[in-house]
Amino acid sequence: MTNKHSPHEVSDADPRLILWMMVLTVIIVLAGSGLLWLGWLHLDFPKDNPGKSDWFGAEQPRLQTQPAKDFTKQETQWKHQLESAGWINREEGVVHMPIEQAMALLIQRRGAKEEAEESKP
Repeated sequence: MTNKHSPHEVSDADPRLILWMMVLTVIIVLAGSGLLWLGWLHLDFPKDNPGKSDWFGAEQPRLQTQPAKDFTKQETQWKHQLESAGWINREEGVVHMPIEQAMALLIQRRGAKEEAEESKP
């Protein structure tokens, strides 16, 4: 709809509505900023050491100071476990043993089982 007295259309946008929307936006932004500021004030930062990261209750990460030495130690433990026999869970009867020993034990048990089956009438 056009106005007879002016060459532009007057029904496109209501300036009062635009102004109220701008005012409402400013109020929302200010209120949100104020709430964030109040929340920030109530956080309990450590006063003695601002760089301390355990104020959330988390422990500092344990970093490796000598990764090559640590890996060598871990590799030695793995190798010892692979080359030795021992209990993993005694109640459930779970053990660890070298692969060659496990294969020999399996062959021995299969042979005893086959002999037992052959001797049955």
